[in-house]
Amino acid sequence: MNYTKVLNDSVLLKKTMVKKNILIVAGVISTLLGIVGAIPSFLNNNITPAILSTVLIVGGLVILAIGFGEL
Repeated sequence: MNYTKVLNDSVLLKKTMVKKNILIVAGVISTLLGIVGAIPSFLNNNITPAILSTVLIVGGLVILAIGFGEL
């Protein structure tokens, strides 16, 4: 058994998992911030902040999809 190859594969897997975890955390934060901004904006009929918050929500969901996907 080639231990060097196993070690290199393990390090590569760890780096990939760290990148995915960062994407997942970023997606969750973006989605939550979008929700926190969208609800008051829609209730107060502020259209521009509501649209920007909705875009932030969609962006966060896309980042989550990339983080959980096999891209």
